[in-house]
Amino acid sequence: MATVSSHTILPHVQTEGELFVPFVPDEVLYEVVNNQFTELPPMGIRENLLAATLMRILSPYAWDHELGQVVAETLFLLVHPPRDLQRRPDLAFVSFDRWPRKRQVENVPAWDVVPNLAIEIVSPSNGANEIVEKIEKRAP
Repeated sequence: MATVSSHTILPHVQTEGELFVPFVPDEVLYEVVNNQFTELPPMGIRENLLAATLMRILSPYAWDHELGQVVAETLFLLVHPPRDLQRRPDLAFVSFDRWPRKRQVENVPAWDVVPNLAIEIVSPSNGANEIVEKIEKRAP
């Protein structure tokens, strides 16, 4: 077992082609790149307030104009296994063209759709190299 930020992550045996879903407490935010689990640090209050403001503006507009859904801190399955890539932008927009309004969303850890827009809120502690690496890092 590995411990991350005082949370216990149970080992997971993955079969070929299976989505990597680590067993972590619900409050832990994480991403998966090439089957490597990375815990995300919580946003600071300034970043949280900015995300909330953007959500208050974007979500009603997208819904009222029947454009799509705006979600916060949602894990997206971007590349299927074995080249597993799951990312969690701070905010994301998924159009009704990509996920129809009446289509049900399964109760799974990662939403199997690529968002039209992904928003990352950069904090002062984020270095430019770190942000570029996150944008460019994808499953090979």
